[in-house]
Amino acid sequence: GPLGSLPEELVHAGWEKCWSRRENRPYYFNRFTNQSLWEMPVLGQHDVISDP
Repeated sequence: GPLGSLPEELVHAGWEKCWSRRENRPYYFNRFTNQSLWEMPVLGQHDVISDP
């Protein structure tokens, strides 16, 4: 599927899937909170795993 394919509830929460050229792997970015995660976010879990 397309790079931006995420569960609908994550999309509604502001998440999008992006590509890190520096790390050569995908990450997830929340346009509402400017939070970045390497792992797919879980709704209700706001622990920052890492910061790309």
